[in-house]
Amino acid sequence: MRVEIEAFKATTTADEVWRLLDRFAARDGLECRAIGAIARQEGSGHWHLRRTRRRGTLEISFLPLRGVVVIEVRSNRIGEWTADGFRGLEQFLRDATTRSL
Repeated sequence: MRVEIEAFKATTTADEVWRLLDRFAARDGLECRAIGAIARQEGSGHWHLRRTRRRGTLEISFLPLRGVVVIEVRSNRIGEWTADGFRGLEQFLRDATTRSL
């Protein structure tokens, strides 16, 4: 599963995206862990959302030059909650971009 959300403004920062991810994680009982930046992508960010002691990971990348957030579940990181988490995070971020970012 993979989706690109393209509604982010050019002025959006990785810290702002991280705050959104933290809000979503707290709401849905997930852990949000910053992994780092993407090579050769100044201002980018990469995070993992996980459910404690459960299999599965949502991977999120922010690509500021394109104003895009990519949500992905890789085939080796699927868990019973990841499909619902993927859809929930996609909707949460789409709603957030229409309000503020």
